Order: sequence, then structure tokens, then C-alpha cells
Amino acid sequence: MRNRIVTAGVVLAMAAAAYGCGGTDTTGSASSGTGGTSSTATSSATGTGGGSTSTATSTAASTGTGTSTGTGGTPVVCTPADGVVLALDTINFGDVGMDVSATQKLGFNVDGLVSTAASTDLCQPVTGGSKNTVYPDGDMGIDNSFGKNILPQLLKLAPGFSDSTTNSIADGEFSMMLNFVGLTAAADQPTLVTRLYGGTPLGFPPSFDGTDCWPVVPELLSSPTDIKSSTVVFDKSSVVGNKWISGTAGTITLTVPTGPASITLTIHKASVSLDLSADHKSATGGLIGGVLDTDEFIKEVKKAIFAINPLYCGLIGQIETQMRQSSDLLADGSQDKAKTCNGISIGFGFTMKTIQLGGIGPKTTPATMACTP
Repeated sequence: MRNRIVTAGVVLAMAAAAYGCGGTDTTGSASSGTGGTSSTATSSATGTGGGSTSTATSTAASTGTGTSTGTGGTPVVCTPADGVVLALDTINFGDVGMDVSATQKLGFNVDGLVSTAASTDLCQPVTGGSKNTVYPDGDMGIDNSFGKNILPQLLKLAPGFSDSTTNSIADGEFSMMLNFVGLTAAADQPTLVTRLYGGTPLGFPPSFDGTDCWPVVPELLSSPTDIKSSTVVFDKSSVVGNKWISGTAGTITLTVPTGPASITLTIHKASVSLDLSADHKSATGGLIGGVLDTDEFIKEVKKAIFAINPLYCGLIGQIETQMRQSSDLLADGSQDKAKTCNGISIGFGFTMKTIQLGGIGPKTTPATMACTP
């Protein structure tokens, strides 16, 4: 199974590899320190990056002009542009070989704190988890426990996470698109509506020259026949000096196909930013950051692993333990020292290139069974 987006593909690869090796224990995490923790220090407050979501209200049905050929030679009708549409062409999770130090530069300061192993104003690690492992933040308070604590273990079994995920995009297996409504190359736009879409398998490698008509997944639409009805809309985004930011932090939901089923990744308190080129037809320096609800994510992983091969369910206990012990904040992105951590911060980088929306693709078959317990 090839990697598709965020953790889905590599988690399944971890299960498969561990099962093939006789169930090798994969529990463990990268750490910035060992030993006991102090009970005197506190985290200092800082600002956070912005990101927002709301529900699109447009109900106009999409029509199209121009076509390209999709899977099986089926013509794909391009949706008339109402702005600029960019799609992911690379994803960077911060892995360079086995080195994951770059992950601590990817993401945002989700909880608004700059924390160390000695902080006392944070949620408590799950049983078996270490404050020395989950508490220390990345650069300038960046929260990315996934990159620091989960990714190193996955790389032992599935090296080249970023490269293989980017290769899947290059093969046309998936993408994520942003439709910047009304965006021009001329001036700054302090208020901009931006719709987010997931891309269905394209059926061939995209050219990323503006001619690709990439169909969108219907799971992120409030109306299955209206391409403008994206349920993930940044209605307070802006462009200033070619820097796009998404606005007030909110939630991004991505339903990603994983073979015979799908996995839904819900990133709470999500922020997104990127640097547009002068002509606004490409973007670099993209960042997505937020928090995965640990329970939500584990449920999705259990469904996806069962759909790939029920035999891999024998590894789910090890996978679940590792994920829970990597929880570093609450699922809503906040901190409370009286509560146990139940969210995993995540961040990754990306670049984008120009495409056209290609209409509404087929719905992904949902998983009906899951690994237990």
C-alpha cells in the first residue's frame, strides 16, 4: 500500500511490516531528553498562526468547459474557474533519511505556549508516556508530536515517508486543492474566500501546468452535485505581500482512500499558510498544523487496517499504545494540567502548482468493520 496523505499510508505500512517481521514491538519514541522532570517551570504564552473553517453556502450547480481523460479513458469535464486553483505537488513531513529534526520547524504553536520538559501547566501524559518526550516544543513553540514521536518509529519500517507520499501525488493518486475565489495576480486581498477540496485518483500523472482537470471527492461537499459546496471553507483568509493565511483556527477534515476503504483525518484547531508566487500560479513554503483527536484517529486507523487485511489487527495494540503515549495536548488544542492529554499535534509542509477542478468524482466506499478492541 502506497502512502497517500498525512499518516494513513505509513501507519498501514507499519502494521504490514511489523506483522511480516513476527510482530516486532514498535513502541517507543524520539526524545529530546531523558530522566525526571522539574515541577517548577511553566510555559510562556505566545501568539498562534491563523486558520479557519466554515461551511460554504453556495448552491449553484457546477457546469464545465474543456475536458481531459481520467481513469479508464473517461472524459473529465473542467469546472469553469472562479479564481485560482492550486493542488499539492509535494508534501514534506520533515524526514531526511532517519533524521526528523526538521519536523520541529513544521506546523504552528497550537496551544499558544512555549513548553519544555519541566513545564507544569500542561496536560498529563498518558500512562507510560514521558514528559521529557511529549512536552518539549519545537522552534518558537511549534507543536508537532507526530513528527517528533511517531514518525521516527514509522521510518524504521517504511523509510522515505515524504518521498513516497510525494510520489503518490506525482502518480495522480491523490491531492489536496485550494480554490482561491476571485484571486488575481494584481493586488493584496485582505479578505478572501478559499475553498479546500480533496482529489480523487486522477488516473494518470498530472502535468501541473494548468491543464489538469482534477475531480474532487464528494465527501467534502455538503451537496453531492454542487462543487461549490465545500464543507471546508476559509472565509476569512487573506493575501498580503503574496503571503496567504487561512484566518481564525478551525477544523480541516480530509477523507482519504486507503485501498478498499477510506480514512478520515480530522485536524482540529488547524492553521494553514503558504507563499504565493508573483503570478499566484504556484506556492511554496506551505504549512498545515493542528491537532488530531487521539481517539478519533485511532478509530480511523483500526478501520483502515481491518480493510487492508484483518490479520494486521494483531498489531493494533502496539500501534494504539504508541499513539496514545505521543499525545501532547488536549483534542481541542488547549492545555489543562488537571487532565490527561488526548490529542496529538501534527504539522507538515507542502508546495502547490496550478490545476483546474475537474468536477465531482466517485464516493469512496466507507469501512464497515474495524479491528477490536
